[in-house]
Amino acid sequence: MFVGRVTSLNLWDVSFNDSEIRSLPRCVNDQRGNVIAWRQFQKLEGPFLISATKCDDIDNCASTPCENEETCLDGQDMFTCSCMKAYTGDRCDVNIDDCVGNSCQNGATCIDEEESYTCECRFEFTGAFCETTIVDGGWTTWGIWGPCSVTCDSGHQVRVRDCSDPEPENGGAN
Repeated sequence: MFVGRVTSLNLWDVSFNDSEIRSLPRCVNDQRGNVIAWRQFQKLEGPFLISATKCDDIDNCASTPCENEETCLDGQDMFTCSCMKAYTGDRCDVNIDDCVGNSCQNGATCIDEEESYTCECRFEFTGAFCETTIVDGGWTTWGIWGPCSVTCDSGHQVRVRDCSDPEPENGGAN
């Protein structure tokens, strides 16, 4: 009793011995029997036309169906994409959102990239995760007036203040 599938069925009106049968090429699409040739059945509808076998199978990866340079694994009448990098989906065409569960702080905006993310800080913060506050320097109060440069007429006096209240920190202005 035969168990399995029949594909590319060809019948000839000649007989072959066992060694001749073993020497016949397998899965050659251009073979045609002179009594029945499998191509006569191609236009008929039925499960034998949509159920590929090893003889009917083509390289389903030949068209490079997987995106983003991911690996295509050829199967019988199908393919599977193996997504190893920053992508997911049947064809590795969906970028994995690296901003999910990100560590951006202080109201920063997460920018998703391929296999990573960056934090876009608000103007008063810095650092990889916007974790550091930028401190601009502040003016101290004015000091006392210094002596006049001359005892009379057209002299000048000076008083000073510093940008150290507070001291600038983390790239803050001074």
